[in-house]
Amino acid sequence: MVSVILWRRCFPILIVIGWLCVNTALASLVVTNTNSQGGGSLFDALATANLTSASKTITFNLPGNGPWTITTTTTLWVTAPVVIDGTSQPGYDGAFNRVYVEGSTGVSSVFFLTQHGGTTIKGLGIYNYDNNGVTIWKDADWNFVDDCYIGFKKTATGILHNTARAQFCAGIGIQGNYNKVRRTTISGVYNGINMGEAIEQPTTGLVTHDNLLEYNRIGTDPTGQTTVGYGNTSTGIFMGAGVQSSWVGGYNVVAGNGGSGVEILHPSDVGNRIYYNYLGVNDGGTKVIDGPTNNQGILIGNVAKNNGAWGNVASGNRLAGIIVSSGDGNWIWNNTIGLNQSQTQAIGGQNSGIVVNVDTDRAPGVSAVRNSIQGNMVCNHYLNAIEIYSGVGNGVYNNWIGMNSAGQPFANVNWGVYLQDSSYNTGTGNAWGSNGSGRVGQVNGTGNSIN
Repeated sequence: MVSVILWRRCFPILIVIGWLCVNTALASLVVTNTNSQGGGSLFDALATANLTSASKTITFNLPGNGPWTITTTTTLWVTAPVVIDGTSQPGYDGAFNRVYVEGSTGVSSVFFLTQHGGTTIKGLGIYNYDNNGVTIWKDADWNFVDDCYIGFKKTATGILHNTARAQFCAGIGIQGNYNKVRRTTISGVYNGINMGEAIEQPTTGLVTHDNLLEYNRIGTDPTGQTTVGYGNTSTGIFMGAGVQSSWVGGYNVVAGNGGSGVEILHPSDVGNRIYYNYLGVNDGGTKVIDGPTNNQGILIGNVAKNNGAWGNVASGNRLAGIIVSSGDGNWIWNNTIGLNQSQTQAIGGQNSGIVVNVDTDRAPGVSAVRNSIQGNMVCNHYLNAIEIYSGVGNGVYNNWIGMNSAGQPFANVNWGVYLQDSSYNTGTGNAWGSNGSGRVGQVNGTGNSIN
C-alpha cells in the first residue's frame, strides 16, 4: 500500500518534469548549420517548433563569416507560432550581412504560414523562389514579417533579382487578417506585396482585412534613397479581391515600380487607408528618388469604393500622383503632390496631380456618392493639377492649387482644375496659384461649380 501511494504521488511529478524538459527544449531552438535537413538545420528546428503551440524561438549560430546561405529543398511550413530570429546570428549587422534562406529548384514559397497566428519572421534575407518569399495563408492571422530583405540579394557583381527565376513572383502574399509587415525591403520581384485574392480568375468571396504595412521599402534599396539596381517590374503594393480595412502607412517608401506604387483594384475593396507614405520620393520626402520611379503613386480602380488616401507625399511619378479610375466615395485628403514633404520646393515633374475618371454609366444629374478631393497641395505639374473625366458629383474643397499654404507660387503648366464630360462637380475654399491656363477649364460639362 505504501509503494502504491508513493507511485501515485511521484507519477505526476515525473510527468511535470518531463513537460518542463520538452518546453525548455522548444523555447530555444538553435540553427547551427546550413544543411537543408537534419540535426541543427532550420528545417529540423521548424519541424520541432510545429509540434506545439507553446512559445518558442529559433535562433542562429552558423559558423564562418557572413552572409550565410541556407538552401531549402522544400517550402518551410510554419503551422505553430514561432519567432524565427535572423538578428540573433553572430555577425548580423542589419544590412547585407545576414542569413539568407533560399529555395532550390521547384520551391514555390520559402516560408508558408498556415493554421495559426503569432509567428514572427525577423531579420532574414529571403530569395530564390517561384511564387512568394513569404505566404501568409487565409487561416493565418496576427503574424509579423520584420526587418527582412525579400526578392533580391547583393553580391560582389551586383544586385540579383528574383524575377530572373520567376517573372511573376511577389515578395509577400497575404490572405489572412491582422498581419503586419514592418521595416522590410522588397525589390527584384513583380509585385512587392499581394493582398487578397487574384482578380484574373473567379473569386471565392474571401475577405482579407486589417493588415498593416509600415516603414517598408518597396522597390528601393534598404535606405529608401535609390532604386538604381533595385525596383519591381509591376506594382509595389497590390490589393486584389476582398481587401478591406487595410492600413498602408507609417512612412513606407514606394518607388521604382513599373506600374503603380499602390493599387486598389476590385469592387470588394472597401475601407482601405493609404496614409503618410513616400510615393516616388526618397525616405524623408526631400527629393525624387534616385533612379526610376512609379507610373503613379496610387491607383484606385475597378469600382473600388470608400477607400482613403491622406498625408502622402506623391511626387516625381511618371504619370500622376493619385488616380481614381473608377469607384465612388473615395477620399483624397491632405496629400502633398508635386512638392517635397516640407512643401517648400517643387520636385519632379508629374504630368498630373490628381486624376478622377469615374461614373461613366451614371447620367448627369443623378445623385452620386462622390469622391472627395480636399485639403491637398497640388503644384508643379506639366499638365493639370486636378483632372475630372466623366465625373458626376465629385467634390474639390479647400485645396492649394498652384501654390503652397504660405502663398509661395508653384504653378501647374495648364489648368488648376480641368473637367471633361463631367457634370455637377462642386468645390469651394480652394486657394489658387498662377496656373498657366487659369483656375478651371471644362469641355462638354454642365452644372459644375468649383471656385
